[in-house]
Amino acid sequence: MLKSICTDITNLITSAVAVDHMLSLVDETQVTLDIRNNVIAKLPEPQKSQLKKLNSSLNSKNLEDFHESLNVICSPENLGILLRKPDRKKERQLLQEHRQTLIAELSAEDDPANALHLAVLILFQTFTNTFIHAPGRCVPRIIEFLEDYMVTSSWETLRQFQDLVIKDMKSHNEDEDEEITESNERAVLEELLPKLKDIAVATKPKEKQTKESSP
Repeated sequence: MLKSICTDITNLITSAVAVDHMLSLVDETQVTLDIRNNVIAKLPEPQKSQLKKLNSSLNSKNLEDFHESLNVICSPENLGILLRKPDRKKERQLLQEHRQTLIAELSAEDDPANALHLAVLILFQTFTNTFIHAPGRCVPRIIEFLEDYMVTSSWETLRQFQDLVIKDMKSHNEDEDEEITESNERAVLEELLPKLKDIAVATKPKEKQTKESSP
């Protein structure tokens, strides 16, 4: 989320502040890190320091730093943007609807790589109670993150599936001599696919503590 939605918010705010100070800026949808840094360097205080903190928070490991910096720069003394407090009931409803959408997509998905992507997004939401927009290249990092939360056997299935997906994708670029290996990997992936889907849908938030602490 920091690399997607939060970055978009930062770009919008940077653009708004730049306009207030008569600085030219490209369309906020095309703003890059270098462009943001260049604009921020030209701003007066306190906007300069505030935007620096907001920009730096995009590299944080959690959303707390971003939220804190966002609240400061949007406060009445600064931009005067009213940030509505989250509606917890609506938030839970949105999370549940998002989860059901992902589950429906996963249920209909036959492509192993796409299925793995959807599965890790569902599992991330299961354990963190937040949803993320993450490209496929982030899947290995999310799987590493999930290791601390999942039952070992389930996580190992996830990791095995990932390894097979990577091998299968690489084999498409190999010579024809690799066709047998590719066929074998694809067969294993097809065999594991129902198990992957079951893990993604059936895993509970406190499953690791419950199962691994039992005698």
